[in-house]
Amino acid sequence: MIDVHCHILPGIDDGSRNTEESKALISEEMNQGINTIIFTPHFYAQRDSVGHFLEKRANSFSRLQSAVQFDKIGLKPHLGAEVYYFGGIGKAEMVPELCVTGTDILLLEMPFGQWTKAVYEDVEQLVKKPSRRRKAYRFCRQKEKEAMPVPSFRRQRYPAWYGCP
Repeated sequence: MIDVHCHILPGIDDGSRNTEESKALISEEMNQGINTIIFTPHFYAQRDSVGHFLEKRANSFSRLQSAVQFDKIGLKPHLGAEVYYFGGIGKAEMVPELCVTGTDILLLEMPFGQWTKAVYEDVEQLVKKPSRRRKAYRFCRQKEKEAMPVPSFRRQRYPAWYGCP
């Protein structure tokens, strides 16, 4: 089972406060059958630069990796971000750096207030980028080749986080 959204990286956002708390959360995830985790700390463009965020995320992951030997416990970690919508995201060139590592998948947190036409158009522009669709298609085909353990009746349907067209 895959946890596609969590705040387990230590000390980076409003999730886990330290490595010990992160270890306890990972233990509980494994008790519940999770074998893949996508770490998705919050990214707010109005508060942080992408470079600084990526450095903080890498440092936090490194601390956790030192404390939890993922391969020995059978857990596959991936890095991503929960990106809070910001005006202009559809044209932002830094978005790929915030996708789940090695994919074209972006976890986008939408505004809590009323969505304007501009918000819809911005997100539509983000989703319709040709390079995003090509990469998503390649990613899905790669996952198909890896023969992920998906029940046969669901083989043609992918979880939404795969970003498949």
